Amino acid sequence: MQKMFNLTKGFKFAIIIPIVVMITGIIFNIFVGADLSIDFRGGTSVTYSHSGKLDYDKVKKSAEDSLNEVSNETILNYTYTGTLDESAVVTTLNSDEFKDYNFSAQNGSDKDSTFIEISAISNKFLSEAEIKDITGVLTKNYASNSLSLKSKLENSFKDVKVEVKSSTALSTGEESIKINAIGNIALTTTQIEQITTGLQKDFSKKEIKQTGVNSVSELFGASFFGKAIFAVILASILVIIYVGYRFRKVGGVKAGITALAALVHDVLFIYFFNVIFGITIDTNFIAVFLTILGYSLNDTIVIYDRIRENAGIYGNKMSIRELTNLSVTQSFKRTCVTSITTFCAIMSVTIVAAVYNLDSILTFAIPMSVGTICGTFSSLYIAGPLYVFWCEHDEKKGGKSKEGKQKTKKTAKYTNKINSKGKKVQY
Repeated sequence: MQKMFNLTKGFKFAIIIPIVVMITGIIFNIFVGADLSIDFRGGTSVTYSHSGKLDYDKVKKSAEDSLNEVSNETILNYTYTGTLDESAVVTTLNSDEFKDYNFSAQNGSDKDSTFIEISAISNKFLSEAEIKDITGVLTKNYASNSLSLKSKLENSFKDVKVEVKSSTALSTGEESIKINAIGNIALTTTQIEQITTGLQKDFSKKEIKQTGVNSVSELFGASFFGKAIFAVILASILVIIYVGYRFRKVGGVKAGITALAALVHDVLFIYFFNVIFGITIDTNFIAVFLTILGYSLNDTIVIYDRIRENAGIYGNKMSIRELTNLSVTQSFKRTCVTSITTFCAIMSVTIVAAVYNLDSILTFAIPMSVGTICGTFSSLYIAGPLYVFWCEHDEKKGGKSKEGKQKTKKTAKYTNKINSKGKKVQY
């Protein structure tokens, strides 16, 4: 007879690993923090091609120095009538009187008015006196347009974190660097040009060329994060409903909630793994999360399906603990072979990405490799044992309740006996 695994017995020892990882992750999360990409925090990512090798520390310093030269932005919005040439406005303001600022302008409109947005970038904000002078110059030069100051906004770039990453194109072998300016606001065109000019000056022999820009505002990052959380909650509810209905004959709600507990374990484990090892949490994390959810849930459903089949075969001849252990034993080989095959495939991708410095692939491949093992572990040692403990608890509770009812019936039966004198006799 095939030897059965006793998962419930090994649960107390197996659960130590995720507990240690999660406690360590919480400590790192508090004192170090998660490395969030611009997708969640907001900011700008600029990609540059180059020749030869670059010192990334010097590249980072060059970008930081460029940002320090233009670290603040004042935005002035003016309403106007008629038409207004943006370039003419910028030329008007680029005079000796405002030489400390780099100006740019952009026309816009809303349902009430037409306006022009003027950006003044420097290492300081525009003072009230300077704003008054600018307004005076504009209203004088464009009197026919009836300019009127609508609003003022100040953006600080001092809290922007600069990081430099590298990658190599597999098809061409061309090396490139990505400068991420992570912060509460996206960089302006002037600031990006300033960084590019600084890099080309400091590394004149490296043929540095800007090849791409990706900007994400803080509001968009927060909105994206909120939608991701909503998707997680919705997926969790659907998991409980689906598993609960499909396995309703073997405690469907219990199966659904314990399957969800396994999924929560997987998500937290992968998240804390990223935090501990400083892996950037970006949109790849969402992809890993969704992939592992499907992978782990599939393993758990296979086990539940076996439990349902065996319950039909053995009925009351086996306890729920024995049924679960038998079901896991029967599906163990299939689960392990699938996990090992998937793990080897993902590790191959990880190795290639590490050799060619493909950071965008590494942030997916490494957590995915860990998640593959984690998903298998949670199906065996989280969902299964929790399901058994819950069912056994309900059986004990139900047994005591049934026993109590039987005693009550017996007491009532004997108490209601009446002797020949008309008095109740208690036995």
